[in-house]
Amino acid sequence: MDKKKIALAFLYIILISVIFQFVRESFLIFDTLRHVSPYLSLGFIIIVAHLGGLIAKKSGLPSLTGNLVAGIIFGPHVFGFISLTDIKSMELINSLALSFIAISAGGELRMSSLKKNASSFFNITFFHIIIVMPIISGVFYLLINLFSIVPGLNAKQALVVSLLLGTIALAKSPASTIAIINEYRSKGVFTDVVLGVSMLKDIVVLVIFALVMALAGGIIDNQPLSVMFLLELFGHIIISGIAGVAFGMLMIFFYKYIAKEIGIFIVI
Repeated sequence: MDKKKIALAFLYIILISVIFQFVRESFLIFDTLRHVSPYLSLGFIIIVAHLGGLIAKKSGLPSLTGNLVAGIIFGPHVFGFISLTDIKSMELINSLALSFIAISAGGELRMSSLKKNASSFFNITFFHIIIVMPIISGVFYLLINLFSIVPGLNAKQALVVSLLLGTIALAKSPASTIAIINEYRSKGVFTDVVLGVSMLKDIVVLVIFALVMALAGGIIDNQPLSVMFLLELFGHIIISGIAGVAFGMLMIFFYKYIAKEIGIFIVI
C-alpha cells in the first residue's frame, strides 16, 4: 500500500471538490449554471471517480470499488455535488456507455466458448432463478408484513414489491464484470462462464421484470395478464436480437475490409 500516493489522491479530491463548488457558485451568480452544470458535473465526476479508483487500487481493491464509492459519495444522495437534474441530462452519455459495454462484453465471448460452456450458462442461470428469486422475494414479503419496513402496503402490494425486489436480485452487471476482467486481464473458463452468465441473466431478468410488472397490474387492479402484452414483449426482444446480429455482421465486414477508425464507426 502506497500511503503517500493515497494521501495525495485524497488531497486532490478535496482540492477539486472545492474548485468545483467555487466554479458552480460563480456560474450561479451569472445565472448560467443550468447551461454548463451537466458538463461541469461530468468532468468533475470523471476526475473524482478516477482518483477514487486509484485509491482503491493502491489499497489492494479493484479500481471499480473506488469508482462506485466516489459516485455514491459525490452523487445526489450523500454530498449532493451532482444533482439529479444533471444526471438526467447525461442520459445520452449513459446510453452510449452502455452500448460500448454491451459491445465489449459480446466481443469478449467466442463461439467456441459459448458452445463449450452453454450448459454451464443455462444451469447457473436456471438455478439462480428458482433459488435466488423465491428466497429474496419470500424474505422481503415476510419483512414487509411482519416488521412493516415499507409502511402502508397491503398484502397484494407487499407481494408485488417483493417480486420486484426478487427480480432485481437476479440481475448481474456486465459493466462491472468487464471492468474487473479488463483490469486484471483474466482469462480462462471461469471468466468465460461469469461473463456469459452475466449477459444471459440480463436478458432473462428483462423478461421476468416485464412479466412481473404485468402481473403486478393484474394483482393490484384484478386484471388478467394480457396476451398482447406478452406478444409485444417477445416481439421487441426478437427484433432487438435480429438488429444486434445485423449490426454485428456489419461491424465484422467494416473491420475486416476497411479496418480503420472502428471506434468512430461504433459511435455512428
